[in-house]
Amino acid sequence: MTDHDDWTDALQPFLPEAPLDLPGVDNLLPDIGFDLPEPEGMLPFFDTPAPVGGVALVNGGQLVGDPVGDAEHWFNQAANGYCVPSSIAQIVSEYTGVHHADESAFVARANALNLFTVGPDGVPSMGVDGAHALLEDAGVPASIEVGIGVDTLVGYLAEGRRVMLAVDSDEIWYGTEDQAAADHAVVLTGIDTARGVAILSDPGTPGGNMMEVPLDVLTDAWADGGNTALVCDQPPGAPDFPAALDEPLIDIVPAMMPAHALPSAVPGAGQVETVVSWLVERPYVVLPVLLAGGAVLARRL
Repeated sequence: MTDHDDWTDALQPFLPEAPLDLPGVDNLLPDIGFDLPEPEGMLPFFDTPAPVGGVALVNGGQLVGDPVGDAEHWFNQAANGYCVPSSIAQIVSEYTGVHHADESAFVARANALNLFTVGPDGVPSMGVDGAHALLEDAGVPASIEVGIGVDTLVGYLAEGRRVMLAVDSDEIWYGTEDQAAADHAVVLTGIDTARGVAILSDPGTPGGNMMEVPLDVLTDAWADGGNTALVCDQPPGAPDFPAALDEPLIDIVPAMMPAHALPSAVPGAGQVETVVSWLVERPYVVLPVLLAGGAVLARRL
């Protein structure tokens, strides 16, 4: 999708692992034999269940979504035409727990997959099909939906699912009402039905983090894209979400990985079992491994 250019095909990994079963962690604190008193003037402490799928903000049925939680992954896109990989990067950050500070890795991957098209002005663009391919390549299953309404979006946000919308940027940035096609991608992070406001994570403008847009303005801008949305199939952390990626987009290693945690030598082809055992014992190391020429090579994209 190219910002300010027609989006011609508008109508067309690493997930959090299961909690570790660590022996002894249930009894780290001794039983002190009495209950702590409630401080005077304070309300009792309630056992509030954790929100499903990361939906942290649902205020009396008025606000759905998690705009505050999603805000930590926002960034301003580096160049015109990069709104789709920027939006995908922010969604993938939510699903993997690995923060992407910019869109560079996703731009590189989109180039490798030939997902960009270049217009007469030399600006790259990517439609919803390309966005779908890029998101699923990163290990986040999603679906393209066309012609849906705001009520459907509210339902998706309430379920904790992440949603990217195709919109007319002129309408949400400048309030210009026109019939131009959608030319921009944004992540919808919340809807406040009481105030009639949509909350966006918009990579295309410096003020796009938790950007509030009147719901009727968003509706008009979104209609220019045929009410097209890219909707993740599950919320982050869903129990039945895929646990592994066949082709991870980016290799992840701990920032401060101790030297002793690495193998002492590069094993040969006859030591496959040793390599597998080493990786299994260290699930925090996500390294695609290539066995070729009797050596194991770590590959980074």
